[in-house]
Amino acid sequence: MSKVWHESDFSANLFFITAKKMNFRNVLLTTIMGGGLILVGFMVGSQYRPQEETQVKTPYATSPNVLRVKTLKITPISRYSTQRTYIGETATMRESSLGFERGGKVVQVYIEEGDRVTKGQIIAKLDTSDLETQKLDLEAQQSQQLAVLAELTAGERKERIDAARAKVQQLQERLSLEVAKRERREYLYQEGAISLEQLDEVSFNSNVLAAQLAEAQSLLDALLAGTRIEQIDKQKAVIKQMDAKIEQINLDITKSNLKSPYSGTIAQQLIDEGTVVSIGESIVKLGFAE
Repeated sequence: MSKVWHESDFSANLFFITAKKMNFRNVLLTTIMGGGLILVGFMVGSQYRPQEETQVKTPYATSPNVLRVKTLKITPISRYSTQRTYIGETATMRESSLGFERGGKVVQVYIEEGDRVTKGQIIAKLDTSDLETQKLDLEAQQSQQLAVLAELTAGERKERIDAARAKVQQLQERLSLEVAKRERREYLYQEGAISLEQLDEVSFNSNVLAAQLAEAQSLLDALLAGTRIEQIDKQKAVIKQMDAKIEQINLDITKSNLKSPYSGTIAQQLIDEGTVVSIGESIVKLGFAE
């Protein structure tokens, strides 16, 4: 019995066959892909699982990425110190303007603004060359006066007494000669042989020699009697006066050094070397802050 195939039947059958082929292909592909995924998962799992086990079993000391550390024991403390920085302005509790007690030329300034100084430290100095010269001159004069005092205390030397005695004797002889000459002139004047002026000339010479003889005799008597205590006291007074002058010069030299009256900081420097200052003129300002 023959079967007639219509075109619609042929198309339906063809679609069915095609669908069956496609389902089989899809199932096959799905199966293959699933199996591949399972295989890949198994392989990946087998690769990473030993590594994890190795990391767990491997000591930390053998890993290059692990650092060794040293533990410290924590000890409690009762106190601690710390450093802090603050910004502010300091104000001095005490400030002085310092100047010299004498005038002169400033030859040295030993400090600068901001320097710390201690009590008694020299800050500046005046020229003292003129004072040093005066001191040397007074010391030389004092040495001479001390020599005179030593001579007065020891008494006169025999040589000086002998010289004074010889001078007295010489004047006595000259005076005797003048007296004899005056007597002859008086006789000649009475006879009219000489004038009154010539007689007065001889009389004047006699009077001068008599005065010189009296002075020489007085000196000889003083030498023979020795030095009087009043002379020694007078010489001591002269030396004492020179001591006072030298001491005053030493004081002026000391005043030529400007010293710090207390420990502090140089707040301001007002004068430099070479400046001529007057008494009390401010040289620096010294500050003190507790």
